[in-house]
Amino acid sequence: MFTLTIWCNNLKKGVPHMAHPFSFCIIFILLLHSCTNQIEPIPDTCIINENTGVFILCEGLYGYNNSSLWYHAALSSPPINIFPCKNNGYTLGDTANDMIKINDSLMALIISTSNEIHIINSKIAKVIRSIVIEGNGHFLKKGVILHDSLLLVTDLYADIVYQVNINSSEYIPLINQQLCAPEGIAIYGNTIAICNSGYGIFRFKEPYAGTVLFYDIKTNKYTSVKTGLNPQSIYYSIPSKSWLVLYSHITSMKDSLGGITEIDANSMNPIREHKETFTGRGFYDTSLHILYAISKKGMHHIQSQNSTFKDSLIIPAIIGNQMYGIARNHSNLYILNARNFMVSGQILIYDLLTNRYTYSHEVGINPSKLLFKE
Repeated sequence: MFTLTIWCNNLKKGVPHMAHPFSFCIIFILLLHSCTNQIEPIPDTCIINENTGVFILCEGLYGYNNSSLWYHAALSSPPINIFPCKNNGYTLGDTANDMIKINDSLMALIISTSNEIHIINSKIAKVIRSIVIEGNGHFLKKGVILHDSLLLVTDLYADIVYQVNINSSEYIPLINQQLCAPEGIAIYGNTIAICNSGYGIFRFKEPYAGTVLFYDIKTNKYTSVKTGLNPQSIYYSIPSKSWLVLYSHITSMKDSLGGITEIDANSMNPIREHKETFTGRGFYDTSLHILYAISKKGMHHIQSQNSTFKDSLIIPAIIGNQMYGIARNHSNLYILNARNFMVSGQILIYDLLTNRYTYSHEVGINPSKLLFKE
């Protein structure tokens, strides 16, 4: 390749004498092909508003390297696959599992198969740096921002929560005890809460499976609280001063049923339980203090009231489709539809004022997370 490059550069200066004209022709054709086959930068033709719109993260299929990041500018406009055109044609990677807002101009994407964390300038969707957790036996899953420069990331396989410095790219194991396939993670005040999923049916018999681990940053105290099988997501409710844990039903286990466990933040004791065929996926609306949770039946609107939960099924499931993610923006619910988990998914926009779907757009395979820029 080095020799060919020199020949390309010397074409303008003249070519040395060749012993045979036919040899010259062959070499000239090869050199011309080499000169014209050089990789050119891909032009950026994607338009993105720096301050508005929503990002949609699509997991893709495990092992197919087809995760994607989409940008949706307005209700009626089709989303665009934003990552390649803003990053010179590069793809996002294999199995993207989380998208975390760091501040108004930065976000992090967790790519599980490559154990990689992309730090993205969210105003222009361009990668600033990538941080790789080195070694084998890792599968990064979920994250939460501790403060502007520190990100906490769960490792499903290694049973570790990492503290990652997004500026220096350095990372350390912050928590590596009382964990069993950690997935969802949240923080409120000095308390970090981690869902020990037990990796569904694979490790559910292990000691810390089906628990939430609470870690106090100041006192270095650990508290493990039992929940239902396969806890996936956890949220803090300010009005009730409690933690809401969404755990999933396990389809291969007879009579398995998902649900919500509410845990008092002071005593760290479970105070109520609500059973339903939840998938473990939801969205806690911090403005309205409402939990939106996905079940086999559809989308639920859940409020904690006195000694019980008020559970309303607000959007029935679509036959043959699978709700996979949810977020609210003003009077619209943005619902991510994974369909059959094998083909391109959809973003469905549901108007809460008229109680009907108003727009649908196609996105990548297995859309799972939304992040609004405003």
